[in-house]
Amino acid sequence: MKFHIDFRRTYACSRLLTSKIVVALVFLVLPTIVMASGFGFGINANRTVQLNNKVGENSINFKSEVPLERILGKATDISGSFTINPDNLQTAQGEIIVAVSSMKTGIKKRDDHLYAPDWLDAAKYPVITFKFSSLVNVKVSSADVQAGRGVATAEAFGNFTMHGVTKQITIPITITYVKESTKTREKAPGDFVLVQANFSVALKDFNVAGTKGQIGSKVGEKIDLEANLYGASK
Repeated sequence: MKFHIDFRRTYACSRLLTSKIVVALVFLVLPTIVMASGFGFGINANRTVQLNNKVGENSINFKSEVPLERILGKATDISGSFTINPDNLQTAQGEIIVAVSSMKTGIKKRDDHLYAPDWLDAAKYPVITFKFSSLVNVKVSSADVQAGRGVATAEAFGNFTMHGVTKQITIPITITYVKESTKTREKAPGDFVLVQANFSVALKDFNVAGTKGQIGSKVGEKIDLEANLYGASK
């Protein structure tokens, strides 16, 4: 008895089977990819979030460090709002505004220098702003649908304006989203959102020259920033 194998037909069947497996895998993986862009709370609608000190203290800590001197400061007059869809985080956009006059280092004379024309020139440029248009590289760290709490990391892309100069930058952030509950209403109505960020800005990028000879010796060429922004949806 002789057997004849049709290799062409076998190859075609193999390709068809492989294609079906690939398609099946795509449909299995796709929901995971989509869910990774949000918390899966079933909201799928934009929420407008207004910064609100009743939720938590809005603040930005800043640090300048050189071998012989370390300066720590804090800004507390922070306002702004943004829209966010907890089930589609990439579409978030908004603006954060920081009053330069609220930046304090603990020494009044040093603060006065900070506000002076050689440095941030608070009289001419009273605010620092970050207007972001989208989030990229969104990764959901945790999502508890029953508790209504989710955490995600992302990068906020937008325009950072300081000292009259605007630069496009990307800021790494962590978002904590908490759905409204009886407990949260004790502080404020609406869903709560906490945005945390750590990043640096180079003074030369924003034409901050400072007093001659001080940048690099008494003040760092880069300023490290740590933001904690609390808001509640309307």
